[in-house]
Amino acid sequence: MLATSTPDHPCPATAPEVAGRLGLGEAPAFDIAAVCSGFVYFMTLADRYAMALDGPPPDAQHRVVYVVRPTGSSSQ
Repeated sequence: MLATSTPDHPCPATAPEVAGRLGLGEAPAFDIAAVCSGFVYFMTLADRYAMALDGPPPDAQHRVVYVVRPTGSSSQ
């Protein structure tokens, strides 16, 4: 999941590109465009996604990647 208010491009989403660069294979990847509240939405979705896949801890086995970059930085 990639939460941003300034995506590199609106379509296609930036998250799959980042996942590819990180070598995450066919992991699901999507953007969350929610400005400042994006982090809160991300944390909620990440928790719910992991719980749906694994159940409550200590059974959890999946990992979530959260990528942060300063506003105005370039992906180049």
